[in-house]
Amino acid sequence: MDKIIEQLHHMEVDANRHLESVQDEKLALRQNYDQKKLIIRNKLKQNMTKN
Repeated sequence: MDKIIEQLHHMEVDANRHLESVQDEKLALRQNYDQKKLIIRNKLKQNMTKN
């Protein structure tokens, strides 16, 4: 019984590490997306002021 509980605990720890990794990746992608969106907006504004 103790071995099963220990295995479950290790599985939970591994799952939490993976979840944290995925959340970090999601945050990085979101920041990259927001940055590119801002760059595009600024370029559009510049083009509108030129015309």
